[in-house]
Amino acid sequence: MIPNVRLESEATGRGAIDAYVEALERALQGPRRARQDLLTEARDALHDAADAHEAAGCSRATAERRAVEEFGEVAVVAPGFQAELGVAEGQRTALWIVVLLALQPLLWDHLWTIVDGATGRPSGTYALVGDLVGGLGTVTVALALVAVVACGPGLRLVDPRRVARGIGHFTLATCALFTAAGLVMVVLGPDVGRAAAALVPFLLVPLACLARLGRRCLTVP
Repeated sequence: MIPNVRLESEATGRGAIDAYVEALERALQGPRRARQDLLTEARDALHDAADAHEAAGCSRATAERRAVEEFGEVAVVAPGFQAELGVAEGQRTALWIVVLLALQPLLWDHLWTIVDGATGRPSGTYALVGDLVGGLGTVTVALALVAVVACGPGLRLVDPRRVARGIGHFTLATCALFTAAGLVMVVLGPDVGRAAAALVPFLLVPLACLARLGRRCLTVP
């Protein structure tokens, strides 16, 4: 049996499979649901293997130990699982890019009605820059959708780790670009002071959360 798992199992009185799955869980990082799905698959596979050994005449404890040994050490198995979690993180991040940027035109097109007390109307330059930002947003959403596909059916064609890290870099670049665009739009907008106050909850906070997801994608081993 794998040494660390055996010691943990003996120390806690738990079965070898439970100890192994808990050790694997500690070694993994990523979206909770995706992580739990992978752990459930691993647990089910281990129990199936243990049932087969038990049916062959082994005691339950021996059957679980053999199943764990056959599954492989956590240090060997975890990188493959982590790569899948990295892809799940990347796909989730790309989807959030789509959602966030799809909502941004509603903010900038109606900024002067959203901000209480804003005065004046946007200038022609504001509208021109808004169209440019809207075009960049459309391109970015399209690229994010490509990333979503790359994390699904397209994953067979590329290295999953490279996909996750690529999405991470793309996300951080997106956050930097649209933070700068937001500042420009505020300066050109109808009421700089009040629009700047609206920039924080409507743009900067969502982009900060998105950047956090992007950094997670870059931590895929």
